Amino acid sequence: MFKSVLKSNLLLLLLFLLDRLIKYLVIHLLPLKGAFVSPYLKIKATLNPHLALSLPLANYLAAILSLIITVILIYYLIKSVKISLPLYFSLGLVIIGAISNLLDRFKFAGVIDYLDLWRLPTFNLSDLYIIIGLLLLTLSLRKLGKL
Repeated sequence: MFKSVLKSNLLLLLLFLLDRLIKYLVIHLLPLKGAFVSPYLKIKATLNPHLALSLPLANYLAAILSLIITVILIYYLIKSVKISLPLYFSLGLVIIGAISNLLDRFKFAGVIDYLDLWRLPTFNLSDLYIIIGLLLLTLSLRKLGKL
């Protein structure tokens, strides 16, 4: 189990660093108009002061809410002695996504979004980590009979 947790932690760290690197690159290296990858995908730095899917909430309230939820999840992860690897990894995805977006909120007064996919709101990898983590969390809890 220890090796599996170590591998999960390394993967989570790499995913976190990937999002941070992409955010740095789109802020510092991309032209203001962004870069077209395909007719449906554009990479462009956008500051989003709102919650996920651009739900309106003042940045400081979003930061406080994100911080509280992240601390609760980290506390739960630390206190859970017997936790399945899928549950551990899914919580880890949510935590790294939340931390990356939280760092943006403190540094830029909003989240740096950069994936402009067709008609969807602009988002970033951290948003995907949170969504995928919550989906995996739901599936893990259902499998364990806790949902």
